[in-house]
Amino acid sequence: MKTLEDLRGKDLILCTPFGAANSAAIEKMIADGDLVRVRPSKWEGCFKMLATGRVNVVGQPEVTGYWNIKKSGVDRNIFKSVILEPNSIELHLVISKIKPGAIQLIQRFNLGLTKIKENGTYSRIFSEFLD
Repeated sequence: MKTLEDLRGKDLILCTPFGAANSAAIEKMIADGDLVRVRPSKWEGCFKMLATGRVNVVGQPEVTGYWNIKKSGVDRNIFKSVILEPNSIELHLVISKIKPGAIQLIQRFNLGLTKIKENGTYSRIFSEFLD
C-alpha cells in the first residue's frame, strides 16, 4: 500500500476512537463504504483490536501511534507503519494572549524546538521515550 486509494475494495475495518478526527479523504472512504469504522473509547483500544485482528487499520500520526501502542501494552514490533497520506494535522503550542511575554515564549519554544531537531536531541528523546 502506498496511497489511501490502495485501501479501496479491501474490506478493511478502521479503528478511530470517539472524539478523534480523520482526514476528509478517510471520511469520504467511510461514507462511500470503502472502510468500516469501529469506535472504542481510547486509542489504546484500537491497537489492542489491531493486535487481535478485530480491526485491520488504525490511522494515526506515527509518533502518537507509537505512544498509544506503548500505552496499550502491545508489542509494537508486531505492527507495520505505512504513511498513506501526508500528515495534515498540525500541533500547536497555545498560550493565553493575556499572559505577559506570550509571544516571546512562543518564539523561544520554536527556536528551542528547531535546535533540538537540528542537533539530534529530538530524535534521541523520541527513541528513548517510545522504546
